[in-house]
Amino acid sequence: MASLVDSNVTMLVKYPNVDLYTDGILGAHGGAGLSSIGGTLRIGELLPGGIVARHALKTNLFARLDYFRNGTDPTSCWRWPAIHCDSYFDDFTQPLYYNGNNSAVREGSLLALNATVDINKLGLTTEAGLNLAWTYQNYGGTYFPLFFFYLILFSLSLSLSLSLSLSFAPLAYIVDDAAWNVFALCTELSPKGDFTVEFTKAWNITWGTRGYKTAFAQDVKTIYANLYVVDNWNLAMYNVVIASNGTMGAGGGEPLQPWAPSSFSQPVTTSTTSSSSSDAASLLGQYFISSIPLLL
Repeated sequence: MASLVDSNVTMLVKYPNVDLYTDGILGAHGGAGLSSIGGTLRIGELLPGGIVARHALKTNLFARLDYFRNGTDPTSCWRWPAIHCDSYFDDFTQPLYYNGNNSAVREGSLLALNATVDINKLGLTTEAGLNLAWTYQNYGGTYFPLFFFYLILFSLSLSLSLSLSLSFAPLAYIVDDAAWNVFALCTELSPKGDFTVEFTKAWNITWGTRGYKTAFAQDVKTIYANLYVVDNWNLAMYNVVIASNGTMGAGGGEPLQPWAPSSFSQPVTTSTTSSSSSDAASLLGQYFISSIPLLL
């Protein structure tokens, strides 16, 4: 039995303490070194009636297929806000080494739905899927600790393009390796409750789909097939955006939503619709699209 004096009985991996009153970026994600709290789908979010998640999300892809590296260069496999990548990124003796061909997709990459996309025309068939798409277009994501669960969806070869100078708040950060051919979202399991149980009761949809067997799983597949990489999101741009006091979003353009509040106690209801056609037209010039495929 472990001693309470000299052992960590509540965690698999020990990371340095993080002050909750700082930027909240760093944490216990083994891949990216990013927060194990931020980006989690929480109790009271993604519910009927237009209750969405008004914050960045976090996601894991399969590093063997998706995450880029430049040879054995340990700085090539991650980007800000990540502070490193997995130690096995270039270890060809085991099956999880990084082998993606899109240089923008690395630990720490920010993904989002293009602001010009009308989410009501993506062919989504569930309200839950529409709510999730709204968050992906307006906010963002990152990693999981041991006690968080995934939405598991088996991957297909999907196209994910590069984009620059996007006008929205962060959507989804890549924070870890899914370690098999799936993509994953992270959800809350805490003394307050289990997000997956709440989700299933609210929608009569099983969260852990383990494939594309439900209409919601098909919706998530469609969302991921339409994601972009915000390729100009770095520390320098972050500092510019922070100095704007809310007038800029990730990538430097006008934000689609006000900056996310630091905390809130009541569910937030919103209309799950895209920007108007006139707004979308004004943003189109800020996008630079590449045909580089990404395997999800």
